[in-house]
Amino acid sequence: NHLPTSQIEELLSLATAVIGDQDRAMKWLSEPNLALDNRAPIHLVGEGDGLERVTNLLLRIEYGALA
Repeated sequence: NHLPTSQIEELLSLATAVIGDQDRAMKWLSEPNLALDNRAPIHLVGEGDGLERVTNLLLRIEYGALA
């Protein structure tokens, strides 16, 4: 399964901005997330609306809608 590099870079950039630290952002992207059906956010990139779902989740975290 080939992941689109540009989407991953975009997502890492957003995650780093929201979380405040690139290492923590990488960890967040690679760990299962309950809000994403217990799947790692990085695994959703490249499938259907996966990038949009992860982006929306990060934006909700940024604006305090989710912890």
